[in-house]
Amino acid sequence: MPEERIGRYRHDFRNVSGETLNNLSVNGQPLGTLSNGKSSGVRRFDAFGTDSGLPDCQIEATVDDQLLEGVSTFFWCATEKSALKPGRYTIEITLSPWTSYNEAGELVTSDYLYLQFK
Repeated sequence: MPEERIGRYRHDFRNVSGETLNNLSVNGQPLGTLSNGKSSGVRRFDAFGTDSGLPDCQIEATVDDQLLEGVSTFFWCATEKSALKPGRYTIEITLSPWTSYNEAGELVTSDYLYLQFK
């Protein structure tokens, strides 16, 4: 990969979820533990996308020993996906409840990690 393409996307992730995010990772890059109200510091990525104007990435963390994934899991149709313009961005992480049916057909609500540019 040409040198000018490496780490063109610089993101600072801010946890505003109200919870401590343990084992946080973004696109396979471990960020560790991120306490509520804290920032990750700038992290570099070689590629980063958006969907419908929101950060589109694989993110996961544990809260109270429960694995949470990002809402971008639901961005399956790809009609609004696009590459992000290289640069520096602040991305806030919040929790978003999502209600769906489980395998037994019961209605359940789970938390997901919701990201937005600030």
